[in-house]
Amino acid sequence: MIDIGVVMPVYNQVPAYLRIALNSMLKQTYRQFKLVIVLDGANLPTQQIARRFAARDHRVTILHKPRNQGLASALNDGFARLYKIPSIRYLTWVSSDNDYFPPFLATLRRRMIMSPPKIGLVYSAFRYIDAQGKPMYTRAFYQQLRQRQRLPKRHLLHHCFIGASFLYRKSVAQKVGNYRLEPVEDYDYWLRMSEICDIRFIPPILMAYRHRSPNSVSTELETPEGKDRFRQSLQQALREARQRRGMISQDINDEMIQTFIQENHLTIFRP
Repeated sequence: MIDIGVVMPVYNQVPAYLRIALNSMLKQTYRQFKLVIVLDGANLPTQQIARRFAARDHRVTILHKPRNQGLASALNDGFARLYKIPSIRYLTWVSSDNDYFPPFLATLRRRMIMSPPKIGLVYSAFRYIDAQGKPMYTRAFYQQLRQRQRLPKRHLLHHCFIGASFLYRKSVAQKVGNYRLEPVEDYDYWLRMSEICDIRFIPPILMAYRHRSPNSVSTELETPEGKDRFRQSLQQALREARQRRGMISQDINDEMIQTFIQENHLTIFRP
């Protein structure tokens, strides 16, 4: 019985990256999942690749949006479809340029099942790859990153450490609500989710995150407009999180943004 729902939002992706991401999902050792590919105003070559994969595997469905409406909207539409499947208990979303290792879903699901009900989100270690798929960074870098990922959830106000390998309960997601505040939609979501459930880190490396992909936050921040949008969204997410926690609000200036980016090594992810 299908009990995991997965959303893959896709705009215009490098064909080779998209094929790698889709192949990695269809090679998962745990096979009882539904994958919704949201074509968010994608160009014809991207559509054709996605539809070929959907045609060969009944677990894959296509949700086509003729006009690009952004990541948050694509995620919300994809999950809205998955919410309608009663047997689904767990949810995640995956990026169209990453590589998910065969035990990705199985390991996260097993750890979730083993966890008490108060654990609503399980997330794992991951590694970075470059545009050619080669490993990046040193052992010391990853030791520091893993140490950050093990921080208690209260530290989410200062560190976006969840990463791109995660699984959460459908029941918790329905309480959290929709994704919003691009381009920090995932960080804002984790802040809200951590207020209603506990979270748990597990050490296995379950996927490879393609750093500085054309659709990454780091690429978006190379423009003044992108940096300003990031600053405004981050400031709103943190201001509202502090208000919900009964804390004094704090303005976010450019220096604080740069510090946040450097300390978190841009572990706010885009598809």
